[in-house]
Amino acid sequence: MAGATKNQHFVPQSYIDRFSENGKISVYFREDGRLLSNQTSRNYAADRYYYDASRDELEILLREQIGLYPEIQQCIDWNNPQLIEHYFSRSEAAAKELFDKIEQDPAAIDADGSVAKIVIFLHDLAYRNHAYRDDIAKINATTYEAMSAMNLTEKERQYVEDTYGQEQARSQQLNAITGISPVLQTNQKLIGEYEIFFATAEKDARFLISDDPAYAVRLDFPEFCFPLSGKHALLFRKPNVMAPIMGTDIPVGNRISISIPNVVRYNLLQFCFSSQYVFGDALNLGQLKLLWENAQNANALRSQSIRKQ
Repeated sequence: MAGATKNQHFVPQSYIDRFSENGKISVYFREDGRLLSNQTSRNYAADRYYYDASRDELEILLREQIGLYPEIQQCIDWNNPQLIEHYFSRSEAAAKELFDKIEQDPAAIDADGSVAKIVIFLHDLAYRNHAYRDDIAKINATTYEAMSAMNLTEKERQYVEDTYGQEQARSQQLNAITGISPVLQTNQKLIGEYEIFFATAEKDARFLISDDPAYAVRLDFPEFCFPLSGKHALLFRKPNVMAPIMGTDIPVGNRISISIPNVVRYNLLQFCFSSQYVFGDALNLGQLKLLWENAQNANALRSQSIRKQ
């Protein structure tokens, strides 16, 4: 397909770039501990033709939307396998504009539609991720192996293949990011169960992000931090719950200042939940790299000591 986008990002370039310095990003490689500076976001958190879908797949994925809004059929280019990728390109541009506004004026969070747009972006970021697809694939593979070993009829065996086969993780992920029901469930959870605060990292502390930056949306954490940039974030906190990460920082109205120790705790969680990469500015990423690796070494020594006992 002429002009097709081959390198499709599961963490948007425009979002990664919000944590850059002078247009360049620093990257920590979890597998071998490398730390590279002056990198371009184009080369990370992406896969070839990651969201491409055939016409038959699109008809299945968009069935719910068409059932609710039949008129949108006339607007869909059914022969465009990159329909999902093009949707993300438009939504990412709109999110960038909104996040810029919020950083300049936090009151923009309260504008009509702002929270809904934030929730949609968070949902997409959580479920379009490679980590989510990989988790589904692992669960499906285990289930498929266990059920295939049973004495199944041909019809039952076909059901197992259609539900847990090798290609099903991809289909389930695409459904999570194109279906209306999954987005509404995330919207109900985030708006109905959490308070939202505009957060600022104190002094020289900076937020980092991993290649799975919205994992907490999937895991239903009582509190989670969604950085808008290295300096600012949105803090989602369930009322009357002692939050384990930033619970020691007290909001004033809908603003909250995040202390340096709590920014460090948040950043270490990004290292924990990363699949391959952590992104940020060179100084803070370098300092967190040392903390992370020291913690890993200490855990390894502790494990060795326990085994010897």
